Amino acid sequence: MVESTQQKAADFVRREGSRSQQMRLEYLTGGTSQAADAAELLAARRPDGGFAPPWAPDYSSVDATCYRLAQAEEAGLGPGRPELSDVVAFLVRRQRADGSWEEDLAQAALAPRWAKPGDPMALAYLTANAGLWTMRGGAQEAAGRAARFLKGSVDASGTLPSFLHANWLAAALFWGAGDRETSERLMAYLLRRIADISASGLSWMIASLLGVGVGPGHPLIAEARKRLVLHQRDDGAFPSEDGPAHDVDSTLAALHALALASRRPGGPPSAP
Repeated sequence: MVESTQQKAADFVRREGSRSQQMRLEYLTGGTSQAADAAELLAARRPDGGFAPPWAPDYSSVDATCYRLAQAEEAGLGPGRPELSDVVAFLVRRQRADGSWEEDLAQAALAPRWAKPGDPMALAYLTANAGLWTMRGGAQEAAGRAARFLKGSVDASGTLPSFLHANWLAAALFWGAGDRETSERLMAYLLRRIADISASGLSWMIASLLGVGVGPGHPLIAEARKRLVLHQRDDGAFPSEDGPAHDVDSTLAALHALALASRRPGGPPSAP
């Protein structure tokens, strides 16, 4: 069933995807990455190593940079690769003294809610997201400071008072930092809320947690994988909550998550 799911998803991307999206599909289906295509994916990188968001084309955003790292990983460029060292370094430089991340206050009028400076929910989300990518990129000190900052915000019910996606990013960050107890508390909360998570969210959650070593047999991963497959449309796409224009990216994310979940220890992703 999973093989059929992945094949239909790959066919959808082949029909509808752009050049860079096709390049990401090539890696996900064949396990290869080409330097020229990688350069194209990273062409929008700014001189400081960051990336601009759609809402501020002349500004290097923490949120947009984390998103580009996720796209690069889907193309076979993990955050530890030399090509991305300046991107990870950008995130480290933008970390605040207390271990958190926040967008520049000057962008408050333009930033969407999840990235708005001055909003504690956005602060927790950006800290979990950037903390996780600095960890994946080898900046363990920065990631550890982020985990320590966030731990004080996890309440007695095992919830990080922020957006739902901040909870799975924080769970991954805590797991990678060795704080399995806090991570498991957050994952238990996410399992209770799993019916509220979209296809894109399920893919993001699966990839985040598997990327730090949570096993594919973990109850949260197993349930998320099962629910993700049920979201697939007849045309092979996994719909994005951001609208049809983002369905190819959502489908690539689902392919990435399903490949990670079906990978044998030490082996390559399964290819449709």
